[in-house]
Amino acid sequence: MADYSVEQLRGLLRLQTLDSRIDSAKEGLKRAQDGTELAPLRDELAAAEEDASRQEDGLARLRRDLKYQEQEVAAVRAEIAAQERKLYGGLVRNPKEAAQMQQHVASLRRRMGDLDDHALSLMLEIESVEPGAAAARERVAALRMQLAQGEERLAGEVGRLAAELPVLCDERAGAAAKLPAGLVKQYEALRPRRAGTAVAALVDGKCGGCRMVIPYIMVRDIRSGLLRTCDTCGRIVVEPE
Repeated sequence: MADYSVEQLRGLLRLQTLDSRIDSAKEGLKRAQDGTELAPLRDELAAAEEDASRQEDGLARLRRDLKYQEQEVAAVRAEIAAQERKLYGGLVRNPKEAAQMQQHVASLRRRMGDLDDHALSLMLEIESVEPGAAAARERVAALRMQLAQGEERLAGEVGRLAAELPVLCDERAGAAAKLPAGLVKQYEALRPRRAGTAVAALVDGKCGGCRMVIPYIMVRDIRSGLLRTCDTCGRIVVEPE
């Protein structure tokens, strides 16, 4: 491998840093535009809405049944009142007819008792169901707010990254222009084979890419400005400023 100056190799490390930031920004922009990170929240909201709808439908049915029962009670009560007005208002003089009316009134009262019992049962069931339905509505509202906040955050992220990327690319172009073309070519050929990271910093005698110890002789060469690669990961190792 050809050797370069220490400053050129450090410039290559700066180029790597910029490329890593550009890659990260592009990935972040794609994720933000796709909105895939909000998919679990959308699924959770859909399930919560379905649950809330089911509970609301059940509660509405119970309330309809209760209203029907109350109407039935009112109708039976009105009929009882009408029968008793006839019975005790002197309009019925035939004893047999009066006895039949009394039996009918007694039957109506039993009917009204059954209706009252059913209405009470419905009211108790409604009371037991209402808290769950209210909680389901609150959960839907909370999830909708979370989703709206998430979408707003992603929209801001898209704007930020879309503005940041051209700046980084311009900075990257400037940094690359200061380096020998052969060095940049070698770096760009190595990057795809090293998961986007072709250059690693020398940190405490170790490769910043794989964290393996660099032999002392190689460390000395690196500090002298010689281009050397890590024996373990194959990345170019550069001592930062």
